[in-house]
Amino acid sequence: MRQVKAREEKATEHFRAVRERERLTQEQFAEKLGVSKNTISRIERGETALSADMALKVHDAFFISIDYLFGLTPYEDGEPLCSASCEELINAQNDIDRLTLENQTLRRKMDTIKAVLEEKEKPLKLNVNKAVCSD
Repeated sequence: MRQVKAREEKATEHFRAVRERERLTQEQFAEKLGVSKNTISRIERGETALSADMALKVHDAFFISIDYLFGLTPYEDGEPLCSASCEELINAQNDIDRLTLENQTLRRKMDTIKAVLEEKEKPLKLNVNKAVCSD
């Protein structure tokens, strides 16, 4: 029940946000959607739930995602807008890619060093074994 109420509140909030973003009065918004000002007012006050029909009208008039209107996504067009935080994510991904390559290079170097050390230990073990065997 709480989720339904929260979604209705989000729908009301997003419905109002579209109108405010467009800098329209309730009357202008109503005219664009082909409904009465009273209908807009009731939806914005939460007295009337946003209907699928009304959501489609808003979508068609303002190219707004239906998912956004019903509170299913925080993005008006259904996709996140690239912003500073998006750029930070891209930079972080580039850092991850760079560090992954560096890690692979270091692992190859470590494998080479291990192989060299193992080769150096083999003769020493043989010499130690021969010395032990000859006593």
